[in-house]
Amino acid sequence: IDPQLGNSGSATLRLWNVPPDTTAPITVGGSTSVSLGTPGQNGYLTFTGTAGQTLELTASNVTIGESACCSAQARLFPAGSTDPIAPTLNFGTDGKTGTWTLPSTGAYEFRIDPTGAAIGSASFALANA
Repeated sequence: IDPQLGNSGSATLRLWNVPPDTTAPITVGGSTSVSLGTPGQNGYLTFTGTAGQTLELTASNVTIGESACCSAQARLFPAGSTDPIAPTLNFGTDGKTGTWTLPSTGAYEFRIDPTGAAIGSASFALANA
């Protein structure tokens, strides 16, 4: 902690021993659940797809956080990439569906990232749009 410009004060910090991120395969036409029990833990849903394929990911039965709209997000990445494919799906306890078109044939992963210190679980279904 490095106060700037002569500022001072106090802070309470909380640290978690974060286990490895969870990884689960998902197929087009299939579903899976992800449980994230420690703040900072993320989930990865892995699948293969074809260039031009348009897919819908639906989050349901969400217990992550307390917000009805935005307790977590799902972003689509080519496997191993750090560049997401738009859009980002923000979802909460009400669930939500997002649509993506794959730019190339290959392996992909949806990265499930709870907001802040949110924990919980969610079900995900992947379908052709």
